[in-house]
Amino acid sequence: MVEKANIASKSIMIASQTFESMCRAARPSRGEAGDIAIAVSDGADVIMVGEETASGDFPVPVVNCLCKIVIEAEKMLNNKKILNDLILYTPTPISNAESIAQTVCSSIPNHKNCNLIITITQTGKIAKLLTKYRPAVKILAAAPDNILRQMTANRGIMGFYHPDIASENAIKYMIEEAKDRKLCKIG
Repeated sequence: MVEKANIASKSIMIASQTFESMCRAARPSRGEAGDIAIAVSDGADVIMVGEETASGDFPVPVVNCLCKIVIEAEKMLNNKKILNDLILYTPTPISNAESIAQTVCSSIPNHKNCNLIITITQTGKIAKLLTKYRPAVKILAAAPDNILRQMTANRGIMGFYHPDIASENAIKYMIEEAKDRKLCKIG
C-alpha cells in the first residue's frame, strides 16, 4: 500500500501504537525501533504517536527517540535507487509538472553544493511531485495559507507563506528566507 501511494504521489501517514512500550518505559523495544526504521525506508511521510505522548509517562523521550530513529533511518536511504525505482514504476505518459519534478530530482546528485530546492506553488502539486521522488535535500515551498497546511503531511517540504507569490520579488524573498533559516549558504 505504501509503495502504491508513493507512486501516486500521495502522502503516507503511519499511525499506530508505534512506541507502545514507551507509555510506561523510558526506552522503546528493539522491535518498535526497527518498525520505525522500516516505515521510513518503505517511504512513510509521517509517523504519528498518540497514547505515548498524550497519556504516557515519557512524552518528551518518545519524541526525541522517534526523531533520532527517523534521522538515522533517512541517512541509510539510497535516494538514487528510490528515484530510479519511482521513475521506472510511474505510469506513463506523465504530466509536464511531473517531468519537471523528475528532472530536478535527477539532477540533484550531480550538484554536490545543492542543499535546497525552492518552489512556488498555488496548488501544492509541484512540491508534492518533488517530494515523491525523495530528493536528498529539503524543499522550501511558498504557497497560499490553506495549501501550506496540506503540504505539512509530506516528507521534506517546509512550507512558507508569501502574501504575493505571483510577484517578481517572490523568488528573491524566498532566497532571503532560506538564508535567514540557514537552509542555504550565501554565495
